[in-house]
Amino acid sequence: MSLRSSLMRGSIFDELAAMQREMNRIVRAAEQGAPLPFKAFSEVYPPINISETAEGYELECELPGYSMDDIELTVQGDTLTIKGKKEAEMPEDGSIHRQERRYGSFSRSLTLPAAVDVEAVSAKLANGLLLVNLPKSAAAKPHKIAINA
Repeated sequence: MSLRSSLMRGSIFDELAAMQREMNRIVRAAEQGAPLPFKAFSEVYPPINISETAEGYELECELPGYSMDDIELTVQGDTLTIKGKKEAEMPEDGSIHRQERRYGSFSRSLTLPAAVDVEAVSAKLANGLLLVNLPKSAAAKPHKIAINA
């Protein structure tokens, strides 16, 4: 092994050890309730599920603690946008030791696989779950074509 390759090898392992120390520091801080210095790759808010039926799309969106006045829902063509805002709840005679629930504003825009009938979209909020029914537009539904002989 040459001197150059052993120097390079040592520096790579030094860098890996430094990365391990930094990860340990972040995990210890998170265990003690400190905010993380980064967002997880899978962290999107609010979490949404969309399913498709022959007639349209059904959306479920988790919004615990939100009221209908806190949420704005818009549809334009094949794009659905959900916006919301929730103020932090502060105790009158005390202080917060840990805060993991989200407060503030959010906005998510989703592109649906096809355009929907915006006049027929309906939504309801129950038990922290926003349910949105998005019927497909007539142009987006499959049409059977008669074949002439």
